[in-house]
Amino acid sequence: MGTASTLAPKTIRVLEGLERPVQVTVVARSGWPYLRNLQNLLDQVRFRSRWVRIDWVDPWLEPARAAAVASKYQLREQAVGMVVQAGDRLYRVDEFAMQRAEGAEVSMFDGESALLSGLVTVTSPSTPRVGFIVGHEEYSPHEYEPGRGLSDFSRALLRQGLEVERGEAIPMLAEGTRPPDVLVIAGPRKEWAKVELDLLRQFLRGGGRILLMLDPGVTTGFAEWLLEWGIFVGGNALHPLSGTWAQNLDLSPLVHVRLYPNHPVTASLNGIQTTFFGVRSVFPMDGSTDRGSENVVRWSALIQPMLIHDFEEFEEGFDVAATPLENRCFAVSFQGGAEDDLGVDLGKARRMVVVGDSDFLVNGRLSGGNLDLGLHMVNWLLGREFLLQRGPEDKTPLPPPLDRDQRLRLLTKGLVMPTVVLALLGMIIGLFRR
Repeated sequence: MGTASTLAPKTIRVLEGLERPVQVTVVARSGWPYLRNLQNLLDQVRFRSRWVRIDWVDPWLEPARAAAVASKYQLREQAVGMVVQAGDRLYRVDEFAMQRAEGAEVSMFDGESALLSGLVTVTSPSTPRVGFIVGHEEYSPHEYEPGRGLSDFSRALLRQGLEVERGEAIPMLAEGTRPPDVLVIAGPRKEWAKVELDLLRQFLRGGGRILLMLDPGVTTGFAEWLLEWGIFVGGNALHPLSGTWAQNLDLSPLVHVRLYPNHPVTASLNGIQTTFFGVRSVFPMDGSTDRGSENVVRWSALIQPMLIHDFEEFEEGFDVAATPLENRCFAVSFQGGAEDDLGVDLGKARRMVVVGDSDFLVNGRLSGGNLDLGLHMVNWLLGREFLLQRGPEDKTPLPPPLDRDQRLRLLTKGLVMPTVVLALLGMIIGLFRR
């Protein structure tokens, strides 16, 4: 009797979309605790795509071959590892990348995420670049301090097959340079100069992608800049007991969200809690207001609320329905057609995500759905929606994976028995010829 597929729908979509051979080389010792999990995973992968070839190497049984593979692909000798290769493009996965922490001491097998990242990386025409802007006391991808840096998030982006870099706004966006595919601006603490905002405007208008995270109580220059795109940013944090925006930022609450709008970034997160550490309001402007420019009416239809506080932990009797959207919304997305300086459509899309908090992605705070939310935002900005969607559970029956004894019996039947039969036939024919 077959077993049901446990592959995620996004993995199935990537496998079914392959158009060229992919080699997966696995180095795994017989006693590795997750060996059976990895075997089951790769059996399903092979069942799903004829383009994937899998080669197993056991360093205990084939030490010389394992050493050669480790040297060729720059893996640690005697360690578990996996290499995904298409043409001359490689993606290396160590055994720790195939595990996910669940609590302080428990880890779970998560080889599918690592394999999916490898497949996307080696089959993409180019490697997308994510650039973190620094220079205004933004959080840095190279800062490892808990509660401050974004090194954990940066490593997760690398596992998604992305390049990560950092730099100041002017060198990164200056004319004649090749800017990153996505810019991340994480919690600036100082005001941006006009020339920097002008460069950022030009980048977005030309089809750029931006993840902008703004914390409450900080003046950065972005409030006025965002009005041009039909986005209003408030300055205060939401107080948990009154449903109003608190002037005292020390009272800023933890904001927990479990229900989300039907947006590509958040649709698959419903029921998964994300936690924010004091937020400021971010919401689409009403085109009838006199705030902003003439673009407000034009852009307002392209702006979608992404994160809305559902007030789950507010006092009983709080009327959520009567609370205006601007008092509950703290993240939006924007997308529109790119234009040149004369307003001519360039035929490509520009996208931006604005969040009223940056602390939800810092080191030590990526629990729950926070990491998935951050990765979903970046992948949506890159146009990689296939990594976001969650479809119905796939029930396609699969052949049950073979254990070691079954494989040995199959080898005996497939190689040894035919050899014996042929030898006997040869002897019989020889006797008759005499």
